[in-house]
Amino acid sequence: MYEIVDRMFKKGKKKFIFPAMYYGLLSAYIQNGKTVFSTQEVRHFYETAVCEIVRNHLGHSLHIGGQFYDAYPTRNLTKYRVLKALGPRMFQLIATQNAAQMLDYICQKFKEEIQKRFGNLPSLSNRLKRMELSETVERFTSFIEWAMSISGTCFELVSFALIKTHMERFGCKIYRETRAEASDRGTDLSTDFGVVYQVKKLVLRSERVTTDVYDTLLGNFGEERIRDGKVVLVLEDADKQFKELLVRLKIKPIIKNDLLKLALLMDEPEVREKVLRVVFDELKREYQSDVCRKCPFSGQFPVCEFRE
Repeated sequence: MYEIVDRMFKKGKKKFIFPAMYYGLLSAYIQNGKTVFSTQEVRHFYETAVCEIVRNHLGHSLHIGGQFYDAYPTRNLTKYRVLKALGPRMFQLIATQNAAQMLDYICQKFKEEIQKRFGNLPSLSNRLKRMELSETVERFTSFIEWAMSISGTCFELVSFALIKTHMERFGCKIYRETRAEASDRGTDLSTDFGVVYQVKKLVLRSERVTTDVYDTLLGNFGEERIRDGKVVLVLEDADKQFKELLVRLKIKPIIKNDLLKLALLMDEPEVREKVLRVVFDELKREYQSDVCRKCPFSGQFPVCEFRE
């Protein structure tokens, strides 16, 4: 069954659902020998599992616990051979081998997979941690540079946080328009003064790729906006000749090193701490558990930091 759990995590995009669902069913089996579940019982043990994993193992509510749909036990858990359908809305747990070890394995995989996708960015929920990282410019920029290297999503969130915090000092508003991991179309960031940004964790090393990127921007924003110099492209890196080509095409390029130089100019700890808070706020907006947002256990845990 370990390979089945691995497949569940591999196919999980925004919020891991099925590993938590399996965890909840196995917990019920271990505690009272239960093997037959209705759809509502599957949901109850799933939500209980999310709460337990968040509170006792992860210490955050990111990338776990997506919205439950009644089709999941029928369509997905039967496909993974975790459940067998007994009749309408009734199921039997058939994957019970090494149940206790499987619970430990699922918890460990949660930690590993979230670490792989976000590093320790979830720790930014703690203001003391943010203050610690913001204490010196060197520590702050080192963390920012590392965070941008984790994934395309992290690159976009950190780029947005730096640009937003910097521009607000001049009275300009920046907004994130798209969702992380969405198809790369349209505006990633927009402003209240007409400029739009598209963020790509991309290195420009050829004229063909540069031309393809320009054609995408032209299709997304139109010739008039580009001609007016209202389009900014945020990249990981680009060779000098291709940066110059973008400029000739009326696209303003900003690369990762430009943003790191901007971070070095943030000489106030409060400003640096705000950047890190924006990173976490955007991460939470994208990935916070739907179960925690609509907590079914608020009576049991009336004060809970994970659903705030």
